[in-house]
Amino acid sequence: MPFLPALPREMPSPDAVAGIRSPHFPGERLMVCLNPRLSDERRFKRERLLATTGETLERIAASVRAGTLKGKAETVHRAVNPTAGWSGSTSGSRSARSA
Repeated sequence: MPFLPALPREMPSPDAVAGIRSPHFPGERLMVCLNPRLSDERRFKRERLLATTGETLERIAASVRAGTLKGKAETVHRAVNPTAGWSGSTSGSRSARSA
C-alpha cells in the first residue's frame, strides 16, 4: 500500500472529513474520515495480537531454557505455527518434539 501523509490526531468531530494530497496519487485529492468504531476494533485486535505473540515467544524461550527446544528449524516452526506441538502448558515442560 502506498504511503499516505499523516493525519491530524485530533479531528474536530467523529464525522469530520479531511481532504489530503499525496505524491503517490498526483492530481488526486484523497478524502479521509475518522471511524471511532473501526479504530476501537483495530486497537483491540492489535493489543490481542501483541499479547498472543508475547505468550508464544515466552513459551518458546521457556522450552529453550529447559533444553526441550533445540535448533533453528524447530524454533522457527514453533514461532510460525504457535499451536503446533504445545500441550497447552506455559511451563515449558514439553520434552519431545511433536510429530
